[in-house]
Amino acid sequence: MYCNIKNMFKSTLLPFSVTCLLYALLGFSGTGNTGTADLYSLFPQNFDLHWTTTIPALLIIVLSLYKVNVRLTMAASIITGSLLCLFLQDITPAQLGSIMFYGFYPADQQLAQILSGGGIISMFTVSVIIILSSAYAGIFEATGFLNTTQARLAQLGEKITPYGSILLTATITSMATCNQTLSSILTYQLHKDSADNMQQLALDLENSTIVVAALIPWSIACAVPLATVGAGNASILFAFYLYLLPLYNLWRPYKVTPV
Repeated sequence: MYCNIKNMFKSTLLPFSVTCLLYALLGFSGTGNTGTADLYSLFPQNFDLHWTTTIPALLIIVLSLYKVNVRLTMAASIITGSLLCLFLQDITPAQLGSIMFYGFYPADQQLAQILSGGGIISMFTVSVIIILSSAYAGIFEATGFLNTTQARLAQLGEKITPYGSILLTATITSMATCNQTLSSILTYQLHKDSADNMQQLALDLENSTIVVAALIPWSIACAVPLATVGAGNASILFAFYLYLLPLYNLWRPYKVTPV
């Protein structure tokens, strides 16, 4: 996993940097929506922004760098975050339990547009999608339903590069399945037999399926975030990173060294 994260950092550095530059230029040009909430004043009005509130995020970063087990890392962040809620933000144990299960819904309407949601219950639909996606994947593999397509995609990869073939597959499966989970599984199944390096395949999937799904208006990865903030489909044009990353990898594919 940590090798994979390192590969992701290296392959996404330039697209990410260019994205930050584009957003900076847009921000300084003054083209932003004047109705956007002033976060600098909004957050201090609703939360105690003591420096200790950074501890849960810092724990994730530091413990990950030291390669601590991911379950222990998440548990440490959750426990410290809960303690901060109880003793710094003056949230009662009952309120904290409600937030954990049902999500956080602040009374401030401007803040609610940004932070509403979350909770264990909200993950039920996602869990069902993952279970169904895994079931479909097992059926396809057991029946050999995708064998002919696999062979043709392997031939296509020789002509337009393996990443190009994966990106094309990811686009089609994302449009058909409307979610990242099944699209990722199907794209993996269609390319796993022709892949010489599983680490390279993992990176190519991350740089294709995961970001492409969020560019398709009817996909969950795109429709839900836009609906949450009340934005139109035209907002997709400003999701620079989501299409700069695939374009960059088409132009200059990052090659993973097997470990």
